[in-house]
Amino acid sequence: MKTLVVLSSLIAGLTGCSADSIKRASYQTLQNLGQAQCQKQFSEDCSNRAGYDDYQKNRDSLNNAQ
Repeated sequence: MKTLVVLSSLIAGLTGCSADSIKRASYQTLQNLGQAQCQKQFSEDCSNRAGYDDYQKNRDSLNNAQ
């Protein structure tokens, strides 16, 4: 019974997420991993990473240019 409740909650939570929020969360996770690796290597350009909104605008402009 507990498994059914957990699965129901998980499905309800996932259906409430939009595709954009999943993409945004994935992008942010990758950015965080990259930031951690950058800091580990003591690189100076760690803060020069674009946020998701900038990434999406750039991606849209490249797609529209084609």
